[in-house]
Amino acid sequence: MNRGENIMPQPQQLPYPPPRSALAVRLRVLALMVVSAFFFTASCVNPPRDQTEKKETAYAMYQEYAKDFPDVRDISSETLLGDANAVFIDVRPPEERAVSMIKGAISAKDFLDDPGAYPNKELVAYCTIGYRSGEFAEAMRKRGLAIKNLQAGILGWLHAGGEIDGPDGRPVRKVHVYGEKWNLAPDGYATVW
Repeated sequence: MNRGENIMPQPQQLPYPPPRSALAVRLRVLALMVVSAFFFTASCVNPPRDQTEKKETAYAMYQEYAKDFPDVRDISSETLLGDANAVFIDVRPPEERAVSMIKGAISAKDFLDDPGAYPNKELVAYCTIGYRSGEFAEAMRKRGLAIKNLQAGILGWLHAGGEIDGPDGRPVRKVHVYGEKWNLAPDGYATVW
């Protein structure tokens, strides 16, 4: 190679002409940002808007969670409405239970203090939507206790028309839903997380 030869690579033809000014560069960057923001927003899951969609979403989420507990039997809220033989075990932590619980429910701690206190009862664990209660029911199954998991948890109970009580034992229309993703309570309920 001769010393006078240009060793710089030849520029390749761009599929678009290069911008001619700083303003043109800014406009192209802005256009790319707008398009990216549109596609990012469009790809995000839109929260359910109506009562039917909220219920369907809660049950669909529950069905996914239930796959992690194939040996745990579950039961629907509709089956349990008015069932005086059912004992509901709320496995949520105190701060969630302090907002509201299914009418007449006991805490997991109260149950574990004396699991033999409920002979011939239908034992049903619940949480917000069924994952934590599925874990609890699975752990109890391994200890020889038959506890069913409430389908879609307290959210499923509310969608079925079940009642919940506040810490004073009186009916309330407020429920702790664990997090924004699970904000699927029926219309007319205040939610916190």
